[in-house]
Amino acid sequence: MNRPPITKAVVIVLLVLAVLGGVALAWSTDDGFGMVKGILVMLDDLANRHPVVSAVLFLAAHVTIAALWLPMEILMMTAAGALFGFVEGVILASFGTSIGATLAFLEARFLLRDTVMRRFGRHLARVDEGMKRDGPFYLFSLRLLPVFPFFLTNVTMGLTALPVKTFYIVSQVALLPAVMVYVNAGTQVAKLETLSDIVSPALVLTLAAIALLPWAGKALVILFRKSGTQKRGEP
Repeated sequence: MNRPPITKAVVIVLLVLAVLGGVALAWSTDDGFGMVKGILVMLDDLANRHPVVSAVLFLAAHVTIAALWLPMEILMMTAAGALFGFVEGVILASFGTSIGATLAFLEARFLLRDTVMRRFGRHLARVDEGMKRDGPFYLFSLRLLPVFPFFLTNVTMGLTALPVKTFYIVSQVALLPAVMVYVNAGTQVAKLETLSDIVSPALVLTLAAIALLPWAGKALVILFRKSGTQKRGEP
């Protein structure tokens, strides 16, 4: 008897439960929870006492992490919210993500082209096909509904003919929804005082927003694609 396929919804629910389980396990003791809160308080105090220096250092760290192809974007966006609040966190995370992505794009185009071809060449045919079909909108759709990991999109796009300016602008705009959701998650994490706060309504809604993000991205891609088709007068 064939088993029914696992839907994306089931996968996301399992991932959310795994995150909650991991947090509960890590913070199940007073010492563990206190250590995490202590680190957040220390960093938050530093940001409050030296706001400009802290913001510049955080932005530089975020740009460096993205430029080095390190898979830590979600962590950095969440940390931005926890340390700087929603508005400043969104600004720092948005520019940090886009500037770092553009540096990785330039590295692949001018410095590490052979390395990228050797390691990720199997993905390039798909990227070239998407660029020929949709142009810059293909990058826009990848940002809203990531088919590839964040760093892989950056470096493979570097081997296309896409202008640097277009890459940066599209990334800045298309990544904003995800940045806002994860930064907001960081603001909620910073408010945790006890283990029971993990199931607070605000944090549950934030986790739900994260789970719904792929569907929201898909809806936006479809909406923009239909809008572009209508403007061109296509049936």
